[in-house]
Amino acid sequence: MDKHRRVSGFNSQEHPFLQPFSSFDFIEKHYGGEDSIRRIFSLARSHGADKLVVENISPIGILKEVQEDLQSLYPDYTSKGIHRLSFWKIDKLIGYAIVKHDMAQKSRKAPIDRWHVFESIMPKYEHAHNCVRHTKPVIIRVGNTDYNLEGYLYCQQNSLSYACAHVALRTILSSRKSIVDVSYRDIRKIACDQSKGKGLDPDQIGKVLNHFGVKYQAIDYGEASKTDKAIRNAHPYNQLVYSGVESGGGALIGFKLGSRKRFHIIPAFGHTFNKDTWIVDAEQRYFQIKTDLEYIPSERWTSSLLAHDDNVGPNYCIPRLYIENKSVSYVAEIFREGIQYSGTEAEVIAINWLDSIFEYFDNNEIWQFRILSQTRRKSIILRAVALSKQEYIQHLQSMKDWKGNIEDFNFVKTIEKYVPEYLWMVEISTTQLFPANERKLGEIILDGSVSFQDKNPLATYCFARIPSRFIVPVSIVKGGRKQIQIFKSLLISHTELWKG
Repeated sequence: MDKHRRVSGFNSQEHPFLQPFSSFDFIEKHYGGEDSIRRIFSLARSHGADKLVVENISPIGILKEVQEDLQSLYPDYTSKGIHRLSFWKIDKLIGYAIVKHDMAQKSRKAPIDRWHVFESIMPKYEHAHNCVRHTKPVIIRVGNTDYNLEGYLYCQQNSLSYACAHVALRTILSSRKSIVDVSYRDIRKIACDQSKGKGLDPDQIGKVLNHFGVKYQAIDYGEASKTDKAIRNAHPYNQLVYSGVESGGGALIGFKLGSRKRFHIIPAFGHTFNKDTWIVDAEQRYFQIKTDLEYIPSERWTSSLLAHDDNVGPNYCIPRLYIENKSVSYVAEIFREGIQYSGTEAEVIAINWLDSIFEYFDNNEIWQFRILSQTRRKSIILRAVALSKQEYIQHLQSMKDWKGNIEDFNFVKTIEKYVPEYLWMVEISTTQLFPANERKLGEIILDGSVSFQDKNPLATYCFARIPSRFIVPVSIVKGGRKQIQIFKSLLISHTELWKG
């Protein structure tokens, strides 16, 4: 399915990208001043690109399918061609874009004659607090040489045969390691989409995700009735989006365009972390904002979401809650491969289990006592991260507490038998440790590979690690209560958060 990326180009031209080269002049002359292409040139500039290579490419693979579909839908369809743009810095490939021209005049009420970005990968800004999990490498050919690039695929609707929902789905699906790529023809066929370039409804989006075996949690908020407002308040979209992007699955956000009955949907794939946010302390100390949650979600320290907007370009920062809760019509948290339920559900299970195992804490151990006191004040922070078994074991082996202690290697091998293949690691921290120091007091491990249809949510509990001990259920005793065994841990204080 990636033949279109590995086709050899022809009529190649090189352009020096440094001053006095003008991106504005070049784009207006060759690509009609298209905003999404401007954005890509700006990103290349910000990464220090010094050379632009422009190649013509033939419609191969997915590109050929699109051409065939357009010619079938619009008898007068024509195109000025397909170009592959690649951006370089000291002969190192920074990113690429495949841009395509479409023209359909007489067969449409509103004629189209424009270039658009068929697909592109440009790197995120290299900032420590720009968090993008589990990017997948793709192979892109320039000239006759193949190169590897990592990033979330950006795609733009052509408004003729696919719209914003189609491209958002392609971004999310193409990031999965088990999927090479997805064609628009397949998306339309699976969704039973007979429209000409119109969007997809939530049911159609669900059909596509289900077809590819993608697990997710979605909410269709509908119109703003009293019932829907209650759903919005109980399940705000930002919590699901954060859970999806924090664990590397991504998210979809659909929202209403002002007062018009038109909607747009974008894919989110990362977030920025603001260690100095004032909101959490201010809500508790000054504004007495009440919540039904028994803990503080780590989502509160999100500054912005990292997302693509197919109308204007890739890799945008969207400030937290800039899209108002009341404007969001649809949200989908995409689970990481191997995970069967939401990170928000994992946090609720974890806080319930934390409360139930306090009897196994030793209050003479100062850090255990601090977990207990912070939890009872509803000031404990929980952060759910989806991991594989190997990732967690490596994380456990690499942990160092504040005094430099590490876990016993042989004991890690012992605890490994309690670790499921795919898991939710719900990290436990406090407002003094989590944001500024990026450290935690332990974690609760939940089996992420079982659905609630198969198992009671509380039965997903595997074990908890807190300073000085592991609390592990080893068997079920009379009445369904778990028999607990305590193992000693050499980590006696706080350790680093998972950085992914």
